[in-house]
Amino acid sequence: MVFNGTFSLAMVLIRDALLDAGILLRLRAGSPAFWDADPAVPTADPEVVSLVDAAFVDDERFMLTARLPEELDAAVDVVLHAVCDIYDRLNLTINWKAGKSECFLTYRGANHLRQQAAMSYGPLASKVFGSVVMDASLKIWLMHSLVLSRLLFNVHVVVPTRRYLQVLNGMYMRVLRRVGDAPRFGHSETDLEIRTRLKQPSLDCLVMRARLRYLGRLVRSSPPALLALLAARPGGARLPWVTLLVSDLGKLRELVALCSTLPPPEGTASAWVTFISDSPARWANAVSMLFFTDSCCDRGGAAPVGGGTRPFACHQCDARFATAKARDQHLRIRHHVRCLQRSYAGADATCPVCHAVFALRLRLLPHLCDARRPACWEAIRACPARYPPLPQKQVAELDDLDKVQRREAQRQGLSHAPAQGPARRADGSDRWARPCLDPWSALFQHNLIRLALHWDNE
Repeated sequence: MVFNGTFSLAMVLIRDALLDAGILLRLRAGSPAFWDADPAVPTADPEVVSLVDAAFVDDERFMLTARLPEELDAAVDVVLHAVCDIYDRLNLTINWKAGKSECFLTYRGANHLRQQAAMSYGPLASKVFGSVVMDASLKIWLMHSLVLSRLLFNVHVVVPTRRYLQVLNGMYMRVLRRVGDAPRFGHSETDLEIRTRLKQPSLDCLVMRARLRYLGRLVRSSPPALLALLAARPGGARLPWVTLLVSDLGKLRELVALCSTLPPPEGTASAWVTFISDSPARWANAVSMLFFTDSCCDRGGAAPVGGGTRPFACHQCDARFATAKARDQHLRIRHHVRCLQRSYAGADATCPVCHAVFALRLRLLPHLCDARRPACWEAIRACPARYPPLPQKQVAELDDLDKVQRREAQRQGLSHAPAQGPARRADGSDRWARPCLDPWSALFQHNLIRLALHWDNE
């Protein structure tokens, strides 16, 4: 009891130290219906959650993630300093012997999973999976128990690319071909024909089942930190994994009779949450009934089923894309959908939020459309009354002038219309003239600007 009390106090102090150092991320609290959350809806007093969780085990473990290696190195230094200082104050000791306290920096992917599955499959390839005596149903059961348990380990938390699925599918089909006695060399059946004959789902279906089973655990356990992370909307859009999950729910509703009476997953998430939480056995049964044999890994250019590797869908046709940038380009070219920022870019080429003056309106539009620096566009969206759009007739006239400038630049062999000078602040000073800052100071200054804009809008 004394040890547990002291250890729990150490965990609290370490958490507070990491919060003070800015290592921990704080987000608005989410709900079990995280895929249907609307960040644009204001709340009077939103609950804030720190993305930290703890569980008592025999040993202590810290997991850190970062966008860049240098950021990860800095975070490791902060954690080590906090842990050593707090343990020393509480008279706790750390065993620094080899094999006791270590730091692992690992980068795992599909190849690691394939190697783990191959280690289980290799010794049994001929004696078990290639046996002419053993029944095929027993071989398939052993495949799920021994091979797929390693091949699909934690695959439900990944947003898989086409290459990622191809690596896993190669191992999966290798086992199925051995079970079905259909080697790849010579005149052989296709992967789709093998799966159809053995009545086995595609790898896309197995990964989709894993994500949906994980959704059931998320809804029933409702971990606050994880729900807050999944409900986040960076740039106003869902996380790619959440977009993928919404596509999975739509596929489940389409193929499984148990879910056919449920409303579409977008906009009516509460009905799905009620079904998952109140009927866990029915939900597990519905997920196990999900079955299809098509795969994006098959030859012949088959499209990913259910948006497995193309989570960004066009809202005007059935096309799907791997990135939001590709989808937006498709909307511009095929459906002539223009960006909304055009309605807030006037002839004076001045940003309505930060009041920066650009040489051309064509230079102002990238400033408002830049997804990496969305502060000005977010301010416009948050306060439509303060930043009214321009009349459509005026926007059309400005677009025609921009088109003329683009054509003139193309005749000169340029990709963009050249600007006559740099962007200027409202006081006439150079917008880009600023003292040289180190990366951390620049990031801190950028966050201060965004916070000031947020206060100004409120």
